Amino acid sequence: STSVLIIRMRHVPFIDATGIRNFTEIIKNLANRKTKVILSGVNKEVRLELKRCEIADYISEKDICDNFEEALKRAKEKM
Repeated sequence: STSVLIIRMRHVPFIDATGIRNFTEIIKNLANRKTKVILSGVNKEVRLELKRCEIADYISEKDICDNFEEALKRAKEKM
């Protein structure tokens, strides 16, 4: 069965190259374990960085949410 993990990012003001690399590894590992990841509270700057990197291969645009309520709705759709 597929699991869904919501990662709350409202307190993440920016993400640098090291953060992107580490975060991508975590996302890949979760994907390999059949865990769908949804991000909530992603600000504009972080969203742009995530779109530019490999994470976009693992998390769809629809799963990068502005707030937790939106993320929870997406999670329920995937279950």
